[in-house]
This record gives sequence, structure tokens and C-alpha cells, in this order.
Amino acid sequence: MNNFSNIKHKLEGVLIISLPILMVVSRFMLEISLLIISISFLVKIIKQKNYSIFKNNFVYLFLFFYSILLLSFLFSDEKINILSILLYFRFGLYVMALYYFLKEDHKIVNYFLNSIVIIILIFFIDSLIQYYFGANLIGLKNIEPHRITSFFGEEQIMGSYVVRLFPFLLLLKNIKEESSKPQVYLIYFAIFASPVLMFLSGERVAMVLFFLMMSYYLIFFIRLKKFRFLYFYSLLTILVLSAFLY
Repeated sequence: MNNFSNIKHKLEGVLIISLPILMVVSRFMLEISLLIISISFLVKIIKQKNYSIFKNNFVYLFLFFYSILLLSFLFSDEKINILSILLYFRFGLYVMALYYFLKEDHKIVNYFLNSIVIIILIFFIDSLIQYYFGANLIGLKNIEPHRITSFFGEEQIMGSYVVRLFPFLLLLKNIKEESSKPQVYLIYFAIFASPVLMFLSGERVAMVLFFLMMSYYLIFFIRLKKFRFLYFYSLLTILVLSAFLY
């Protein structure tokens, strides 16, 4: 029984660590992995009878938003996407499942966040190559010269992908603040490379989300010593993006 639990735990860890890669490689495999993680999470919660985990602000806000979504759908004339609306609750379940497993095992947190740093750095190198030479490392060409897509090929979603990983980079910075200098330098480089990737992608929505996110951190977390670097970071980001725009 212990062997089965260990294997199950390792499988959960591997699936969580591989999520950033699956977001690029296969949406189908991403959904399957998140579904497996969520089912495993629900089984553990039911066995432990630990329902208190759902008593938090995120769950309340998500249920409120989901209720508004359902009401809007009921009063709308458009009834085609009924399945996608009804199944939207899975995103809240995905978040809770990931939160549970990352909280339970710090090793998974480290591997998960480190994988994000590596992916961002690979994207940065690949995007610059595609920007200057017209094709990336595996020969994929961008459809529009001013919109870099990197490994996403014809899908112009690189900026959206990066902006969703960016909060994890800030989290990793706080966790690894006292780690070895080479690792910290790589984390900082990934943080500074992220807005450049969003800019090269040409996605205005991604850039707007990024600046909204930065505004949120500057307003609500600036008193925390660990987040004070964001003032310098914001200024440098504007200068770098201005240079690329020029």
C-alpha cells in the first residue's frame, strides 16, 4: 500500500512539474493531466474529510463569478456553448488542486517553479533568434514579422502564456532569495525577460494584463521589503521596451 502511495505521489509530482511544458506541447494532454490531478485531490479530500480547504476567499470569489457567468448565460440568446459554460467550474478546481499539492510538498514547488524559469529562458533565446532571423530553433516561422510566436507556431499566444507564468517567477524569487547566486541571477533574468517576450509577441492584451499585475503588486505589496525591487523593475522594463519599440 505504501509503494502504491509513493508511486501515486510521484505521478502527481511529475504531472504538476510538466504542466508548463504541456501548455506549449498539447492542450489535450494539459487538460488530461489537470483532470487526473483534480480527481486525486478530491479523493484525498474526501478520505481526509478536510473540507475546510474550500473555506477561503478564492473559492467564494470564484463561485460568485461562476454564478454571474451562469446567470448571464441563462438570460442570453446564445445557447451554443452550454457545455463550456457548465464545465467552467473545473478551472476553480484545478487551482485548488494545484494549491493543495504545492502546499503539501515543497520539493514539488521547487521543481515546478524551476521548470518555469528554464522554459522562460528557452523562449527568450528562441524568440530573439526568430525575431532576427525569421525562424526559430526548430525552423518555425512567424506569420507576421512584428508578432513573434516562438514554439507556438501559427498560434499567436506566446504573450498570454508568459503573462500567466510571470506571478510564479515572482514567487520563486521570494522563495529562492537566499539560494546560490547563479540560480538567483537566472531567476532575475527570467523576470526581466518576461515583458520583452510579451512585447515581441505583439499581444496587447498580454501587455495590459502585465501592467495591471504590476500596478497591483506596487499598490498592495510595496510595503513588503521583498517586493520593493518592483519600482526599479518597472522603470527598467519601460526603458527596455522603449528601446525595442525604437
